Amino acid sequence: MKPIPLKIVIRISIPFCILGFLLMAIGIGIGTNVGLIVLTAGLFVLIGVIVFMAVFYRCPHCGRSITIWYRNHYCPHCGNYLV
Repeated sequence: MKPIPLKIVIRISIPFCILGFLLMAIGIGIGTNVGLIVLTAGLFVLIGVIVFMAVFYRCPHCGRSITIWYRNHYCPHCGNYLV
C-alpha cells in the first residue's frame, strides 16, 4: 500500500472530524428516533476518522506511527521534519 502524504491525511481528517461532531450535535438536538440515527452516523464518522488516522498518520521518512495528538514538527523516532 502506497503511503499517503501527511499533509493530505491531515486535510482529509479535519473536515470529516468536524462533520462527525456536527452530525452528533444535530442528532442530540433533534431528540427523536431520527436524531438517534443521525447521532449514530456521527459516531461512525468519528470512529472512521480515528481508524484512518491510526492507519495513515505516519512519518514520511521512517514510516513509523506518530501519536495522533503529537504537535511537534519533527518525528519522535527518526528526528526528520514531518510536514
